[in-house]
Amino acid sequence: DLDAPYNIKKSASRYGLEAFRSALKIKGFSAELSALDEMIENGECILKSDMNLCGKDLVSEGFEKGENIGKILDTLFELVLQGKVENKKSVLINEAKKL
Repeated sequence: DLDAPYNIKKSASRYGLEAFRSALKIKGFSAELSALDEMIENGECILKSDMNLCGKDLVSEGFEKGENIGKILDTLFELVLQGKVENKKSVLINEAKKL
């Protein structure tokens, strides 16, 4: 169900923004393509690189370097995509401390 914003963002992050946009065009999913374009225009977090937090930020907050940082970022990214957590550094750091 691509009409849900979460599913559009999740698919775009999974397949890559340009590849997903191309697939939507080819399949004729104009409503979904418009929704994605609006999300991009609004500066919404769609790709992990859009997050306002990175591993270095977590390390500077006292998190231990290593594999766990990636897992924390993955979890936070999922929460941001779902709209459960705001894509704001201070909010993300506080949420990371709860994990």
